[in-house]
Amino acid sequence: MAHEINNPLGFILSNLNTLQKYVGRYVDMLEFFQHRIGACLSADLQEAVRQKWRELRIDFVTDDIAALLPECIVGAERVKAIIADLRGFAHIDAQENAPVAIDQALERTLAVMAAEIPADARIARQLASLPELLGNGALLCQAFMNLIRNALQARPQGLELEISGEHQGTEIALRFRDNGPGIAKELRSKVFEPFFTTREVGQGVGLGLTVVHDAAAAFGGRVEVREAPGGGAEFVLFLPQRGGGHG
Repeated sequence: MAHEINNPLGFILSNLNTLQKYVGRYVDMLEFFQHRIGACLSADLQEAVRQKWRELRIDFVTDDIAALLPECIVGAERVKAIIADLRGFAHIDAQENAPVAIDQALERTLAVMAAEIPADARIARQLASLPELLGNGALLCQAFMNLIRNALQARPQGLELEISGEHQGTEIALRFRDNGPGIAKELRSKVFEPFFTTREVGQGVGLGLTVVHDAAAAFGGRVEVREAPGGGAEFVLFLPQRGGGHG
């Protein structure tokens, strides 16, 4: 699907850029006519030209075109970038067990989720200097998406989510720490079970954290949930530094 969208999008971008050049030539010709040729016309014809110019609102149209075409090109480039993010998120071009850069996987996930992240949400990340994992990159992105979405649902307004990573022996610990209401201790052993949810009926099917659990297992790791310092929930993905998953 991404390939099918990219092909016509490429034509659209190319044609828009060409159209912008052609329109510029038309505008130059109109200005040339107005200032050079128009002066040679009789008074009656000059007035007729000015009246027609005002009637067609040529000054407004000229200014508006100068803004419209660049906006269209920027919009098309944005669609192209979204498709690239989706391809990266789904790891379309990657092999099943391939090197996965953790920080890139997170940034692609955040780009794909941009529309559902409120403006007042603060998502801090510290994933520098972490080694690549070996596995299915799409699964890691799905795990990230569900952990971020879980935090958004727990704190729809004023979310503060800290995402960090560190070495712990032969594992990498990826922490997702939010400032939500947290998860009661007696429920923490159930949150990864399929269809378990603490949300109201019709508000969720209870599979998001199950996906996180299964993705971690696919990489040969695990996920745990605990209370974050100062309240809130902290989900920790423990993943082997050299993969070890089976895709």
